[in-house]
Amino acid sequence: MHSIVKNHRHLAIATGVILLPIAAFATMGTTAAQSTGPVSCDIRTSQSGGQITLNAIASTDRSVNGNYTFHISSTGTLNGTNIDQSGAFNATPSKPATLGSVMLDGKGGYKATLEVTVDKQTVSCTKRIGDSA
Repeated sequence: MHSIVKNHRHLAIATGVILLPIAAFATMGTTAAQSTGPVSCDIRTSQSGGQITLNAIASTDRSVNGNYTFHISSTGTLNGTNIDQSGAFNATPSKPATLGSVMLDGKGGYKATLEVTVDKQTVSCTKRIGDSA
């Protein structure tokens, strides 16, 4: 019986050692929505007809005024995509605000970063998309 318990511990340790890097790698291409204070950010993607659309989203738990920057750059060997959008925004808790939107070639690899500032607090979201994600 002692041998079985010992083998289960080794199995559990080995499983943890194997699954931990896999879980870390699986989250690299995605962005969990990030939040601080009254605002959270997210970068949402959709694909259609060989194109990928990136939408910069801010959600809030109260009415706010703030500023954002949305930066997209290519990560692969394709063209040198480098897009910056920024500006002021108003948001309410009843509906997430779309701050910026970009449509790109779905065959490329991209890195998108969104920074949202409200009440002197900045929250940032990053997402890798495509070939080099």
